[in-house]
Amino acid sequence: MVAPLRGRLVAWGGTLLFSVPIAMGIGHVPEKVLERRDEAHAVRVSSAIVKQPRADHTFSVVSEEVKERFFTIDSRELGHPSPEAIKEAFFRKEIPYGSIIYREAKRQGLQPELVAAVVEAESNFRPMLISEKNAAGLMQLVPTTGELMGASDLMNPADNIRAGTRYLRYLNKRYQGNQQMMLAAYNAGEGNVARYGGIPPFPETINYVRKVASSKAALQRRINLRIATAQQPYDHAVD
Repeated sequence: MVAPLRGRLVAWGGTLLFSVPIAMGIGHVPEKVLERRDEAHAVRVSSAIVKQPRADHTFSVVSEEVKERFFTIDSRELGHPSPEAIKEAFFRKEIPYGSIIYREAKRQGLQPELVAAVVEAESNFRPMLISEKNAAGLMQLVPTTGELMGASDLMNPADNIRAGTRYLRYLNKRYQGNQQMMLAAYNAGEGNVARYGGIPPFPETINYVRKVASSKAALQRRINLRIATAQQPYDHAVD
């Protein structure tokens, strides 16, 4: 019984003597082997450093794919205003009652340029204007139409534009997006459009439709110019 136990103790002791130094980080690895390993690692590191491009040539070695991914950044991430934000600012700063026009046009699914062109053609942005036919305010609504469209005070710019854009939306839907028919009905009345099967042959109405279309196009050109000008610094910086 004694001999087998002694053999087992010797075996355990050998295991303990070998494993404890390894676990403690000592081990029996020759120092020369460690030195050669460190030298080889140092050579690999130095070679990698030598192969790196100089700092002043960094961008010359960047691939075209990396350049495209790096420089193609959403303008909103850089604080660059979107075209719609530029357009809204244009109306707020450069068009009389532009903030109201922009807001109400968007609510009714209309182009702000179109609504502004109608206001210009109807009253030239004069909120207190009353016509011989008793049409009132910025969008020259008769009291009956204003009341149907929810206006309580046609001399109030916000009320007038709100009611006018609602009426334009109604006409736009009735004539299935046909802008000329919509404008003709706004000027001459739906009855006359129905009677003549299109734009009535009234010089005033024909000129009105042309004038609104021309003013709308001019506003769009001005807005596009603002957008292009605002984007130039960003485009130049990327080039």
